[in-house]
Amino acid sequence: MIPKYLLAFALPFLFYACGNPPEKQGGWKRLDMFRTVETGDSVLFKHPYRVRVCDSLLFLLDLHAPTGYFIQVFSYPGFDFVTSVCRKGKGAEEFITLSSFDVRNDSLYALEPHKKNLCSYSVKDLYHKKDNPATWVYRTDYAPILEYKKTPDGILFVQNGKNRKLIRLHDDGRTEESSLISPDSTGNVPVPYFVSLWNSFLAYDERTDTAVVVTQLGELLEIVRPGQSSKSIRGKGGAPAVFRNGNRFSLGKIDGYNDVKIYNHRIYALYSGADREENAELLRKGTTVPDGADKLFVFGPRGALIEGFQLSHYVNGFDIDTAGKRLITVNSNTENPFVVYDLPFL
Repeated sequence: MIPKYLLAFALPFLFYACGNPPEKQGGWKRLDMFRTVETGDSVLFKHPYRVRVCDSLLFLLDLHAPTGYFIQVFSYPGFDFVTSVCRKGKGAEEFITLSSFDVRNDSLYALEPHKKNLCSYSVKDLYHKKDNPATWVYRTDYAPILEYKKTPDGILFVQNGKNRKLIRLHDDGRTEESSLISPDSTGNVPVPYFVSLWNSFLAYDERTDTAVVVTQLGELLEIVRPGQSSKSIRGKGGAPAVFRNGNRFSLGKIDGYNDVKIYNHRIYALYSGADREENAELLRKGTTVPDGADKLFVFGPRGALIEGFQLSHYVNGFDIDTAGKRLITVNSNTENPFVVYDLPFL
C-alpha cells in the first residue's frame, strides 16, 4: 500500500456501464509461494513498492531510496544486483521523490512529479552499468503526477480531485481527456479530501489503447478506451467514501487495490479488502499489521472476473513473467523483498 504521506498528493467519454461485482464463486484459489529470493547483503531495502521485468533485467522501486537511489536493477531470473538508477536529490537529473516508473521499448522511464521531468534510460546502457538519461520537461498546470504510463508520444495519467480525468499528454503539449467516475458531491465530502480519497493506480495496453484505473480505497476498477466507451466494475467495497466518527473523518472504509497490470488481454489487479478501522485498532493495541495486499483478481478485457487467488504473502506490487509463467512480487514485510509464485494457467 502506498504510504499515507503520499496519499496527501496525486477524448471525451461516451457512457459508463456498471459491471458485476468481482465476487469469486466457490471460494478463492490458494496461490502458494514458489520461492523467496536471496539478494545478498549488498543492497538495502526499506519500502519495496513496485517491480517490473524486462527481458533479462528486473527493476525494483523502493519509495524510501535507502541506498540513495530509488530504483535497483537486478538480473532476471538470477536476481543478481546489477546497478542503481534515479539518484535521490535536488539536482538536474535527480529525484526528490519517485512513486512510479514505466518500461517501454527497451527504455526505463521515471518522472519526477514536482519538477515534471521525465527521464529516459536505455535498458542496454543500464545492463552495462551506464546511467545517461535523456530528459523531457512537461510544463503543465496539472498537480504533481504520481502515477503514469508512457505512451508512444507522451504520457497517460490520472488527475484526481472533484472532477477525475484520465489525461493523455502528448510530447508536443496537446492534451486529451477522458472522464472518470468522480467523487459524490452530495456526500458532504470536504474538497481537500478528494485527491487523497480517490488516489488511483494505472495500467495501459498499447496494442489495444486501453487503460485500467483502480482506486486505492474502496473497490472500483474502470476500463477506459480514450475517446470511446468506459466501463466501471464496483465490488462490495464500492467507491471510495469518507466516513464520519463524531467530529473525525475517516478516509475510506476498506483498503482497495494496490497495483494493476494488463497482459495478453487479461487484467491483473492486486487487492486488499482490509477494514481500515479494524487495522487502526490493531495498530493502537501494538499489533503488527502487514503492509500491502494478498488477493489477485484476474479479469477479462471487458471486466468479467475470470479467477481470484489468495496469496500466501502480503505484497505491495507485482509483475508477470508471461514466458516463465511466474508472478513476481515485492513486499516490505519480510527481509527479502521478492516472493515468486507459479502461474500455471498462463
